[in-house]
Amino acid sequence: MKNNYHTHTPRCNHAVGSEEEYVEKAIESNFSTLGFSDHCPLPDINDARISIMRMAESEIDSYVYAIETLKKKYEGKINILLGLECEYFPSKMEWLKKIVKTFNIQYLILGAHYIEYKDGTFSNYMGSKCTKEEVIDYQNNCIEAMETGLFLYLAHPDLFVKGYGKWDDLAIKVSENICQRAKQLNIPLGYNLNGFNNFYNKRVYSYPYNQFWEIASKYQCDVLIEYDAHNPLLLSRDDLYQQAERILSKMGCNIINELKI
Repeated sequence: MKNNYHTHTPRCNHAVGSEEEYVEKAIESNFSTLGFSDHCPLPDINDARISIMRMAESEIDSYVYAIETLKKKYEGKINILLGLECEYFPSKMEWLKKIVKTFNIQYLILGAHYIEYKDGTFSNYMGSKCTKEEVIDYQNNCIEAMETGLFLYLAHPDLFVKGYGKWDDLAIKVSENICQRAKQLNIPLGYNLNGFNNFYNKRVYSYPYNQFWEIASKYQCDVLIEYDAHNPLLLSRDDLYQQAERILSKMGCNIINELKI
């Protein structure tokens, strides 16, 4: 049984393929469940780095309509879910809760790409450049977000390693704190196949980063292998899943493939 809860659409401005193409490729590849979780729109964001990587507020109606239409069309062939991938920006949480209720969003994925500060500014992108201070902020942001109970799981929790560009005592401590709290809260961590496809074995500090997942194993965290599909073709890459499964199994990670919505 194969399931993927991390699937995008072109509305995020960095994915290709129609929603139906993702569904058809998932059926062809024998998936039982396909969850769409495109990047959540956010109101009143004046930072172009944040707004360009997600759907606009005006697009959420069409997003929901498209997914709900496909649910009905492919009923009995595949289970299709409606979700969103969201940052934890404290000032936007009440708005987000209203969106979830208004559009009957079934689940939220936590994807911490940026950190929101109290003065209305944002951190560097955690996957390209981040300081020691921002790594600590990332840790605190992820933990605070998980503690809200709003998020089904934490996607690519090791994203910060790529931006930080080193594996030192701070990176280890941050990883331990995130994994320990995720275990205490029973929140799975997402091992990212999109990152695996793009970066693995290229001799860079990136994600997935093996040392992080060794820590996840140490704390006995639940690990979900997520496709993070920005192209329908990624869903056909069972070879990537098998490679990831072998790596995680060798580490002793507790691999799961199904989530309770």
